[in-house]
Amino acid sequence: MACLIKQFTDPITTYKPKPILMKHFYKALFITLFLPLFSLAQSNYKPGYVISLKGDTTHGYIDYRGWESNPNSINFKKTITDSKVQKLGTDDISYFSIGDLATYQKYSGRISMNPTDPSHVINGRDSSFKIGTVFLKLLQKGDKIILFEYTDDIKPRFYIAEKPGDTPYELEYKIYTNSESSSTAGKTVSENVYMRQLYNLAIKDNVLTDKLQVDIERTEYSSTGILELVTKINGKSATENSKHTKPNFFAGVALQVTHTVPTSALGEAGAQPYTSYLPAVSFGIDFPLTANSGRLILRLELSVAQSKYSSNYDNKFSPKVNVTYSYNALAFAGSPQLIYNFYYSDNFKFFGGLGVNLTGYSHSNVKYKDKDGNNVQTGADPYHSFASESIPFLIKAGVKINKKYGIYASYLSNSPVSDDYVFRLNFSSIQFGVNYFFGK
Repeated sequence: MACLIKQFTDPITTYKPKPILMKHFYKALFITLFLPLFSLAQSNYKPGYVISLKGDTTHGYIDYRGWESNPNSINFKKTITDSKVQKLGTDDISYFSIGDLATYQKYSGRISMNPTDPSHVINGRDSSFKIGTVFLKLLQKGDKIILFEYTDDIKPRFYIAEKPGDTPYELEYKIYTNSESSSTAGKTVSENVYMRQLYNLAIKDNVLTDKLQVDIERTEYSSTGILELVTKINGKSATENSKHTKPNFFAGVALQVTHTVPTSALGEAGAQPYTSYLPAVSFGIDFPLTANSGRLILRLELSVAQSKYSSNYDNKFSPKVNVTYSYNALAFAGSPQLIYNFYYSDNFKFFGGLGVNLTGYSHSNVKYKDKDGNNVQTGADPYHSFASESIPFLIKAGVKINKKYGIYASYLSNSPVSDDYVFRLNFSSIQFGVNYFFGK
């Protein structure tokens, strides 16, 4: 860690990535950024069915878009090769389902309009609502209660129905700054009405226990929290509701392009930058962080990557001889990353990610020799001055195709090879890789 601090505080070691290296990375980033624009026009039809307002069921194919907000309508075809596409909304159907991916049900009634973002708390209590007709997303259908979600650009909302055919009602939640009472003016108020509603449901269904009561009092108004609690009220196991949030293992190979730049005395002596092109391997696991969606993912990845450096130059300092300085390196890294799918469909995803590489290094085959193969004598130590660890940040972008294959480009920020006063070098890397995912 000390070498990292010195690297960023010592102006002698300030280093900007080689333009040609960044040029390669920007090309890769440009390609991955614009691939989704071509895919947006593509469809993603999945087997499903719709139920008309009269109760008739029609099987066919629905264009699944992995909606973050509830859709107002869907595109439907009776056969996968059908050129005729029907656009169906709440005026046409009461229900549609796309296998295990998503199910929506028509709802007409009250929709609260008060914002609930804790980072933008409003001043004063807001009880506004509208009467609307929308599609609610089915989160869980249990023996005791049925849970739905409705999300728009204002907030997520959760609805409960006690049995099939009942009109769902909203679980209520408000957060605001009190502006009415002088004694509590300026204080943030949370009206957790949803807790009382769920408490009453647990009593009615004769499932309330001391532990469940504590769980209700601790449940946040979020998809994860509400769904977990409803799962307990319905007597389901957590695994019954986790098909869209299962971890996914992967393994990959990559080409690592590492650009190393000598600085300080080594650079002044004549040593030249060097770029190596060597393989890297990795494996890891993805943890979806959003229930029933793969938009946001925590990725834990382990990798091993090779790099090397070699420079032949006429030493400008004593001894003034022709010198070859070279070494090989292995980097062993553990990398936590946050991955976000900017474009999401069942068979195509475009993602970007940020993370850090907790990296340890092993250096071998170190040479500092003259043209006759003899060790060059120097007051510094070119053989044992290597940094053993660093923590560069990581930027990644890519696509995932057919659930199984990921293609990506990533950039690792500048790190020190050595902070020796003579043999001081820095490097940065980009990777072009392919991952294979084992999950479904």
